[in-house]
Amino acid sequence: MKALDHANKIKLRKHLNADALFGTLRKGFDKIDDHRKGKIEISLTDALMSGFAVFSSQNEDMRYYLFAILRSPIVQMQYKKLTTGSII
Repeated sequence: MKALDHANKIKLRKHLNADALFGTLRKGFDKIDDHRKGKIEISLTDALMSGFAVFSSQNEDMRYYLFAILRSPIVQMQYKKLTTGSII
């Protein structure tokens, strides 16, 4: 009972919890323009949120995955194509 009483006394911080993080992430993803054409069944925001869920659930330290991905030669090449406008 003592642990239950303690749990009831925990103050939920409005901006320092997982729901706030996911909401902020979703708002950021909403700002990304979706340039896909045709019938789109899954919004870009939902696809990005799914990607975040996959990476964040695989390891507690998501930074490891982000750094590994960003260092990948393929990702660097694609980024260069995107930023120079040479992508088809």
